Amino acid sequence: MEEPQRVEIGEITGAYGVAGAVWVRPLTDVPNRHRTLAGVLLVRDGAAVAAQVTSAREVEGRWLVTLEGTATREGAAALAGTRLAVEPAASPPLPEGAWYVRDLVGRAVVAEDGRALGTVTDVVRTGANDCWEISGPDGDLLFPALRALVVAMPAGTGAITVRVPPGLLEACLTKRKP
Repeated sequence: MEEPQRVEIGEITGAYGVAGAVWVRPLTDVPNRHRTLAGVLLVRDGAAVAAQVTSAREVEGRWLVTLEGTATREGAAALAGTRLAVEPAASPPLPEGAWYVRDLVGRAVVAEDGRALGTVTDVVRTGANDCWEISGPDGDLLFPALRALVVAMPAGTGAITVRVPPGLLEACLTKRKP
């Protein structure tokens, strides 16, 4: 699995005021990430354009961001739907036992007994815990990513080994129709 070219951290949802500020919905779990924004990439339809952040603050769970070169409400409104991204190196290190979604997607998952369960295709946040969407030979599985069930998570791109309690596959596996 190759290193991603950019990490999306927010989405511009609209304009604020008349001086070109934008509202940003955070797409990151990194606390206070808005405080360290400087150079970002504005991503739309797969194309990325570099931009400089001149100010950013949090307001009720959203960020209010001013970008260099965007000085009117119309200019800010035109950015709605654009994603803010940073280079992967700008992501802070995580504590032991935590992973970025980008480090999980595409990795193989095997049971302790060596049975291939499939490949992680997405991570779903349920509130109680994250679940990994795993697409495999037997169908699609929504696997609870609990510390008690993740046996081995090697660094890099190696296969993730999980414990599969009795009945879990039957309860969480969606068989594909032929």
